[in-house]
Formats: sequence, C-alpha cells, structure tokens
Amino acid sequence: MASDAFWIGPARSEDTEAIHDLVFQNPDQFLRRISFETLKGRIAAGVCWVARRGGAGREIVAACVITVPETSPGKPPEPAEFGGLYVHEQLRGSGLGTSLATFAVASYFWDNDAENSAPLPLIAHVHVKNQKPRRILGKLQFVQKPGVIEVPDGIEGFEHMPKNAAGNVEGHEFEYPAAKRPDLFRWAAMVLETRTLTKGEPVEFDCPIGMTAAELRRLAAALDSAPR
Repeated sequence: MASDAFWIGPARSEDTEAIHDLVFQNPDQFLRRISFETLKGRIAAGVCWVARRGGAGREIVAACVITVPETSPGKPPEPAEFGGLYVHEQLRGSGLGTSLATFAVASYFWDNDAENSAPLPLIAHVHVKNQKPRRILGKLQFVQKPGVIEVPDGIEGFEHMPKNAAGNVEGHEFEYPAAKRPDLFRWAAMVLETRTLTKGEPVEFDCPIGMTAAELRRLAAALDSAPR
C-alpha cells in the first residue's frame, strides 16, 4: 500500500482517545459532544467508523457514528441515527467524508437484516444553520423531513450549539428511504472497486465479513426485484 494511502474501517478500542480528542472533546459548534465512556461503548458495539491517513495503523483523520437504540419487547423499534461525521480540515473536499459515510451506512445495512424490505429506519439530524453535512447526506439520498425539531435547553451534549430566542437548539431531521438501499449498495460496490477518492488518492477498506463488491451488487439486484 502506498504510504499516502487512506484506510477506512471500524474503529478499535485503542482508538477511543484519539477519536475523542479529534472530534468530541472540543467539538465543532454543530456537532453534539459525547463523553469518552459513551464513545468507548459505541466503538465496542462496532458502530463507529474511521478513516486513517497512511494505512491501517496510522493517524485518524475522519470519523462517524451510527447510534443503534436498544429495543424493548412489545414496542416498535426507534430509528438508528447517523451522525458525528467529522473530517480533518485539511482533507475536506477530497471525497474522504463521502467515502467514509458511504462505507459506514452500507456496512450498517449489510450487518442489519440486509435483505429485509423494511429495515430499521435510519435518520440524521442537522442544525438549521449547518450546511456542511447536507451535501453528503444528499449524495447518500437521505431525504429532509418537513418542519423543524427543537432540543430543549439543558440536554447534555448540546450546550455549545447556537440556540434560538427560546434557548432551544433547532434542527432538521433527515431519513434514509429503504427503497434507496440498492443504489447505496451499488455505489458502495463501485467505491470498493475503484479504491480512490475524488482526487485520485488511494484508499483501502476493512469490510464486514462477506461484504464484497460482487455481493453488494447481488444484494442490490435482489432488493430491486423484491415485492414492496
């Protein structure tokens, strides 16, 4: 692998401090702060993905998380949530964030009843004033839901965010349409095959067991032909 190559895959327990320092210790004004222990738990659950510069054991330069809620018997499951997407300032515009997000969302759906026509919903929340993640969410085909949601003052992790006149954080909610998963899987297959970012930098992927470009295309075709 070239020394300047990037590597994208699941975070490891020993990455907790580096990710927390990079993303969550002093987060961007639009990024929710989470504690070291919370991040440690999400890494242990396999729902945190990172990008490294220089190969599998090198510097972490981007990260994202998909929070999967616990389910309760007799109650409909709450949606999972994609978020915490952060890319080092020097690498924004390189396509690294899009590749990381594509890989993370595809890996999530691959590992969670991939052939089910009605998977657990996946959502994302974006501060009303934050434009940065909307381009990537649009590329992934998330759809913005109507209206504005408000997070009341005092909720942990939102203290540093811009607030409205009532002291609440305002955000937009996005949802991933289940019918778009075939497109996602085909795009992820292309990313795995080309192994390059927008500007041609090489990138390698640490995929879940069995997630190959060929299997992603097979799964996309199966979902396309499944009754809805």
